[in-house]
Amino acid sequence: MSTFDDPTSPFAPQPGPTADRAVGRDALLGQLIAGRYKPVEILGEGGFGVVYRAEQIEPVRRTVALKVIKPGMDSDAVLARFEAERQALALMNHPGVARVLDGGLIDPTSPTPASGRPYFVMEYVKGVPLTEHCDRHRLTLRARIEVFQKVCAAVQHAHSKGVIHRDLKPGNILVAFEDDEHQPKVIDFGVAKAINQRLAEQTVFTQQGMLIGTPAYMSPEQAEMTSQDIDTRSDVYALGVILYELLTGMLPLDNQTLREAGHFEIQRLIREVDPPRPSTRLATGVAAETVSRIATARRSEVRTLAGALRRDLDWVVMKCLEKDRTRRYSTPDALAEELGRFLSNQAVLAGPPSVAYRSSKFIRRHRVAVLTGATVAATLFIATAVSVRFGIEAQRAQKRETAARQQAQSERAIAEAVSAFLIDDLLEAVDPDLDGPDVRVAELLDRAAASAGTKFADTPQVGARMLATLGNAYLALGMNNEAEPLLRNAAQLHGSLGNTRDEIDAQTGLIETLWRRDRFDNAVALAERVLDDASELADTDPLRLKVLNQLAAAYKYSGRVAEAEPIYDTVLAGRRESLGEDAFETLQSIYNTAIITALKGINARSAGNEDEGNALLEESITELRAAHTACEKSLGRDHSLTLICLNELAMQLNRLNRVDDAEPIYRDLIDRMTTRLGDDHWRRNQALANFARLLQRNGRAAESLPMYEEVVPYYRRWLGPDSPRTITQVERLASVYEQLNRDEEAVELLETAYADTRSEPELAARVAASLAALHERGDRAAEAGAWRRLAD
Repeated sequence: MSTFDDPTSPFAPQPGPTADRAVGRDALLGQLIAGRYKPVEILGEGGFGVVYRAEQIEPVRRTVALKVIKPGMDSDAVLARFEAERQALALMNHPGVARVLDGGLIDPTSPTPASGRPYFVMEYVKGVPLTEHCDRHRLTLRARIEVFQKVCAAVQHAHSKGVIHRDLKPGNILVAFEDDEHQPKVIDFGVAKAINQRLAEQTVFTQQGMLIGTPAYMSPEQAEMTSQDIDTRSDVYALGVILYELLTGMLPLDNQTLREAGHFEIQRLIREVDPPRPSTRLATGVAAETVSRIATARRSEVRTLAGALRRDLDWVVMKCLEKDRTRRYSTPDALAEELGRFLSNQAVLAGPPSVAYRSSKFIRRHRVAVLTGATVAATLFIATAVSVRFGIEAQRAQKRETAARQQAQSERAIAEAVSAFLIDDLLEAVDPDLDGPDVRVAELLDRAAASAGTKFADTPQVGARMLATLGNAYLALGMNNEAEPLLRNAAQLHGSLGNTRDEIDAQTGLIETLWRRDRFDNAVALAERVLDDASELADTDPLRLKVLNQLAAAYKYSGRVAEAEPIYDTVLAGRRESLGEDAFETLQSIYNTAIITALKGINARSAGNEDEGNALLEESITELRAAHTACEKSLGRDHSLTLICLNELAMQLNRLNRVDDAEPIYRDLIDRMTTRLGDDHWRRNQALANFARLLQRNGRAAESLPMYEEVVPYYRRWLGPDSPRTITQVERLASVYEQLNRDEEAVELLETAYADTRSEPELAARVAASLAALHERGDRAAEAGAWRRLAD
């Protein structure tokens, strides 16, 4: 049930006096229900039902769990919820899920207080919540993970039956010690959601505006409330929270904070706040008690726990807790398999696939074999001269192990140094009294970029990583001028250090800064050179595909659409194979192929092939709608790629003069972009410029004017006053001024643009031609002639 509907929850308003509630619950104790079930004890109470321990009298005698609707709670919505839970449980047949044994409607003529109300009967689980069971039995780290793997199997079974639980938490996972085994059972499918079928004839569980689940275990997409696109990865997120709690004794998000927060603040915390890693929590005094509960008295096991959390389990847990669900494990089975790799000393997939890490795992997994080999080698060394060779090999192996260990330590040190700089030196240095309450991300990046060079002068490995991190952050904000030198320096530094993959990765960002700034020839030349450097990478290596994607983008923006198309097709096929259909990169490629279709249509119309061009534009609209739907499903309604798809969809509709279809998309899109990205983001201002153009072209110059007046100053800051795209927006604003009989403002605007483009002769001539045409239309012959001469 929703925690907000649960009267026992601290988040819920408490109903009337406790005594009144108790009357309805206790009245059934000792009564005979449906002729064969006698409630003897209350096990729990939710928002709409009470669960009793009951004795079944016939046809067999046994203890069962009986759930009955509360008095006065038999509304259509509650009955639908109750029936959905019963049907969800009835679908299951797994030792890790409580089974449904019976159910129905209590005879309305029955003299019991429950007459006329629905009920269902489940197997009685004589257990305690998962975390309590593990603590009570002082289970070791391995034992906790093995029990948790059984929970994953039970949830996977539910998913295979088309049911998402949506309220997984320790209290809904009861564990009993049976036949020398710790057997968990998942209970309470009261807010379950069907994947491929309806659980009842009507349901209220996915109504917009209703928070479903328990906030401390709730995924970001579930917290949205407006989103009905909840899939099985929501349960994976909740499993990650439970695993976090099993390992540290605490929740990722502080429970007290959630208790004290308001409704919308809870949503914000779940969606935006990244929890500390389990190993960080373990370092606190409270978590130290967890070590004593998890580990035995042997100090070596305490060290093992701390070491495991700092590495493998940190990676596994934080992958479950990713805000972006496409980065989580896809299924509970995948999570359980990952934990199996940890338990068998294999490399976990969530960790970096470095040689050092995989080598250390191999040695730990084959420790006995390695020691045996060393003993044999030592014996042979004494017995025969061949031992020299074994000794040399052993020495080399030791050197390799040492180098691998040093490499792993170096990677960790670099990551920790970058993290410490960004958090300790940058974020924690923000002074609200000096910086104000709304210090911008760009200002923080400026500070970091200014100090990074001197900060890491003696540690070039860290410095290179820091420069790349800052450059990519600027790139994400659309601050291309600031990103370029940082990414260029990062690539050069990585290259001098022999970090080939890091060098290539930094160069992909550098390519993007070039084509974003209309330096298409430079972007193409660099992309082709970097692709040669990446020739050793596998065809489906994500880094190679990233380079190819940037090359295709450079071709596309430089007008070489025919060359871009097959590359985009190659990238899409490679990403589908290596990353899957729902990955962000794959969805990005689907969007790119739709844009290529649109560009082919535009080119066809420009060549005079109107019918062919319009058909291609219609095809691109279909492709963009499909891309938008896929992005919304996998990434969320307000993800940047989802919004980009909408922007392009509106543009193509406008090109086909379907203004009535395009206009509402633009209005909704700009509102959402402003809310999510702010009014100073490049994607939002691109969309605003496109909408202004739509209005202007349809005789609504006055409506477009404030938009252009906002867009032009932004483009000047973003791309520079001498960028062709900036000049395009300037010319459109000047045209609006002219349409509104404000020629003086149009002339002033264009004259400023001419001064800005004097170093770019072609652009300056273009602006001069615009000024000449403007004066000609105003019958100002002398001025027109002067500007016409400059244009020629």
